[in-house]
Amino acid sequence: MLIFWAYAGFEISTIPAEEIRNPAKTIPKAIIVGIAIVTVFYLVTNIVLFAVRPWTSLAQDTAPLATATSNILAPTPLLALAGALIVGVGALISVAGSDESGMIGTSRLGYALAADGLFPKAFAKIHPKYKTPYLGIIIQAVTALVASLIGNNLGTLIATSVFFMAVAYTATSISIVTLRKKHSNPQFHLPGGLIIPALGAVFSIYLITQCTPLQIGLGMLLLAIGVPVYVKYTPKKEIAQLKQALVTRETRLKTAYDQEHRFLAHALRHIKKLYRKAKQKNQE
Repeated sequence: MLIFWAYAGFEISTIPAEEIRNPAKTIPKAIIVGIAIVTVFYLVTNIVLFAVRPWTSLAQDTAPLATATSNILAPTPLLALAGALIVGVGALISVAGSDESGMIGTSRLGYALAADGLFPKAFAKIHPKYKTPYLGIIIQAVTALVASLIGNNLGTLIATSVFFMAVAYTATSISIVTLRKKHSNPQFHLPGGLIIPALGAVFSIYLITQCTPLQIGLGMLLLAIGVPVYVKYTPKKEIAQLKQALVTRETRLKTAYDQEHRFLAHALRHIKKLYRKAKQKNQE
């Protein structure tokens, strides 16, 4: 469960597809490159950890990277301090990227569902200044805070999260069968026919079986709580204006431009511009 959770999350990049230029090419490329980079990084990190610290000790470490860094650089206090700083900053950058993708993906998912008339209208409310689904972001943040405070067992929270992902993956894989019959769109006709969706459904169900009865029960309880909320608050007809805003090209490009200046990408672009200016100045 922990291993799967560490590798999950790449599917979030498909949610804001309407706000991405040429999503049919950009998203698959981003997913493949992203998974490749993370896989290599994870493997190299673990190879180094096993090389410098016995696996019996690693099994007991609550912070393996920090502990290994301290052990390696302990003879030189200055290097130990620098190593701890690098590991800490790296962890913060990683967490910031993960949180950013979570905020974008979850808030846009609620926004799209509300625009389709499948979710409470509050999730589709747009901030007048920042043009973001701010109520959805606030609700998401408060829910995560409450879950982290009440669920003091991190393993249970992770396992419950994986349970929900496995349920969503199972439904997505099975839906391909119905979508293939209803639509002739090539995106529903994958290479190998139904092999990929079938494997996806089987593996997702296997993930669910790896949860403990308590974790499955907690997940089912939360799903059950969501049913009356959906029945009571979900509008029964589509919100035409929001739907139009989602599919309008001008709105999509404007939102993408705004995102570039609101999130982490803006800082990276700014650094890149400074580097280009410095390089050009040196050449002159």
